[in-house]
Amino acid sequence: MAGKVDLPLARRCGHCGTCTSIPSNSKDEPSKQESDLEWLKPRPVSELTTAQPDQILRGMLYAACKLVLMGSSKSYKTWTLMDVAFCVANGLLWWGIHTKKCPVLYLDFELLDFDFRWRMEQIAKAHLTEGRKGSIDAVKRIGLKGKTLRPAHWSVIHEHIKTAQAGLVVCDPTYKLLGDRDENSSRDVAQLTSIFDRITEQTLAAVIYAQHFSKGNQAAKESIDRGAGSGVWARDADSIITMTKHKEEECLTVEPTLRSFPRIEPFVVRWRLPLFERDKKLDPADLKQSARVGREATYSVEDLADCLNGDDLSTEEFEKRFCTETGASASTFHRLRRAATEAGLIHKCVMDQKWEKVSKVKTR
Repeated sequence: MAGKVDLPLARRCGHCGTCTSIPSNSKDEPSKQESDLEWLKPRPVSELTTAQPDQILRGMLYAACKLVLMGSSKSYKTWTLMDVAFCVANGLLWWGIHTKKCPVLYLDFELLDFDFRWRMEQIAKAHLTEGRKGSIDAVKRIGLKGKTLRPAHWSVIHEHIKTAQAGLVVCDPTYKLLGDRDENSSRDVAQLTSIFDRITEQTLAAVIYAQHFSKGNQAAKESIDRGAGSGVWARDADSIITMTKHKEEECLTVEPTLRSFPRIEPFVVRWRLPLFERDKKLDPADLKQSARVGREATYSVEDLADCLNGDDLSTEEFEKRFCTETGASASTFHRLRRAATEAGLIHKCVMDQKWEKVSKVKTR
């Protein structure tokens, strides 16, 4: 994201909370926000609207709301996002879920142009059988690989969404938007999700984005606790879909967690390139168990050292990251920390009191 502007009157911008903008020079002239405070007026409950927004995904996602898709690394999350984009854009069933046909804008921070087109063509070929009609051009893409978005760029994107009358915006992958933010920091993640808030508020489009799982045995955690980093990822979204490895190869258990809809029972999907398809024969509860599941003693000093991932962390930060990613207890962390220190795998700097992983120098 944009760096700070070196001006005396600079302040944080509402687009992302990180970059800066310049306030009005006139102290007497009220801002638009200050003069238009109708939204702050208390209203009796009986005056609230009874009209529901369009359901972009029936029973799962309203217009102007957010959905986060959580899954492990290399679990076909991008394929899944492209699939839901194609289905919504063409009004097709997605995993047996009815969709609201509307234009879709895809913000792609990762794929090359030819790769995105090839994948979308494979998805279309798989869906458009038995006389079903649709077009890959119903999805519009903005290629953002290697780009840094500033507030002015987001304003242009908002205008494209409005012009296209897009009902759904897909953003993939979200880690590309982190920049120098820390995904374990609630404050930093809240700044990022505010970008999606701004899209939904200014364009009324729904937003879908993905987040990866933390390390460790996912089957031992509640579904909404499987995402890596700050809990803001899960708490902020209106709808959550977790995709956890099933004990059957090439299958995932899908568990929706919904704020404004009745509960949807978990189900299993099987990967058949280029789509996931429901497999009603499998039990969603039969999750794949990690080889390390069992006693906490199975966590090794190497696991602890790897958790630093090149960062320098205070003891508190180190403990929080390790326990969050593995599900281990604080006592296990401190036992492994002492053992890893004695083994020379980690070191605490005397100057800043932060832990770092020791790089082993190979000798002949």
